[in-house]
Amino acid sequence: MHYCQFRTGEIVIGVETPEKLDIKEPYSLFLTVNEKENVLVRFGYTSDIFVSGSEVTETDTYVLTEDEEKQHFYYRVSGGNEFYAERIVKKDNPDFYEILIPEKYTGKIWTRLVFSLINIEDLACRFNASIFHSSVIDIGGKAVLFTAPCGTGKSTQAALWEKYRNAFVVNGDKSMIYEKDGVCLVSGVPFSGSSDICHNKILPVKAVVRLSQAKQNTIERLRGFNAYKVLHEGCYHSKWNAQYEKNTADLIEKIALNVPVISLACLPDKTAVEELGNFLDKQ
Repeated sequence: MHYCQFRTGEIVIGVETPEKLDIKEPYSLFLTVNEKENVLVRFGYTSDIFVSGSEVTETDTYVLTEDEEKQHFYYRVSGGNEFYAERIVKKDNPDFYEILIPEKYTGKIWTRLVFSLINIEDLACRFNASIFHSSVIDIGGKAVLFTAPCGTGKSTQAALWEKYRNAFVVNGDKSMIYEKDGVCLVSGVPFSGSSDICHNKILPVKAVVRLSQAKQNTIERLRGFNAYKVLHEGCYHSKWNAQYEKNTADLIEKIALNVPVISLACLPDKTAVEELGNFLDKQ
């Protein structure tokens, strides 16, 4: 078996594979060595996959079952009833994942497949973090997160800040948010949607900005439930684990109380950068 480690945020993932992974960017940016792992994931091959256990939940992409000792995640082939992988987690050892892939579906295991099967979204929830739908920029060592539905202009605003304020774009689509020692932090993650902008950086969060399109710029700070709602909409939520969902809710509450959450209805031009910049300077 071949072994390597990846770190995203505070989570260290050990990966064992039958053959050595060909690790290229963006995944190579998250490699680490000689750290204490939070989770060990061991990949192997199997002749075929057969569903067992009692069904817990089902989606278009996987079926989750469990028995007295284990949870089984079966990953569907194109939404059908065949499965290209099974992830097995023993209930008495949740820090070890065994992932089995039928020999008929692969010649070898590749890095993108590894990360899709680790399910970093649920892993983040388990360790009191959350994958957050956002473009992230670094401004003087602090992060501003632009969040909004797809197609609203997150990447556009990030690019405008890069052009007019010399910001550094950390990720164009996804991030991991969490709290450590009373500070709200954001980390890059090794996937970035269609933006292809992906860097491994950890920064304190200066503000979260909820974008919408408009014919003129308007800006306000949200508080209470309205701030919580923006963060809740942007976070990944576990569909099967109540404790993970509670962890996410607790994290959102901490961030809503300690980080400015801002609503920005704006034009896709320099004036939006100026309006937001002036507003942030006063926070």
